[in-house]
Amino acid sequence: MRLSVRISSFILYPMTKLLEEAFDKASQLEDAAQNEFAEFLLSELRSDERWDGLFARSQNALARMAEEAATEYRAGKTESGGFGDE
Repeated sequence: MRLSVRISSFILYPMTKLLEEAFDKASQLEDAAQNEFAEFLLSELRSDERWDGLFARSQNALARMAEEAATEYRAGKTESGGFGDE
């Protein structure tokens, strides 16, 4: 039976009821399953952080490309068509 409880620096962090329910259920798993769940969750959070960073750093380039495309469209240098067109 697990009795350990950890509160980071005695600060309680609020969470939604759904997240609280998920962690409550996860706390009832065997140690190996808890670790597997934790590794999965942390991996997903790191991936989200990485993608957020990549998108944030690409905004200037995307804006520049959009302006170039709009300029070409206004100059009549584009053709009709798109993805899925045969």
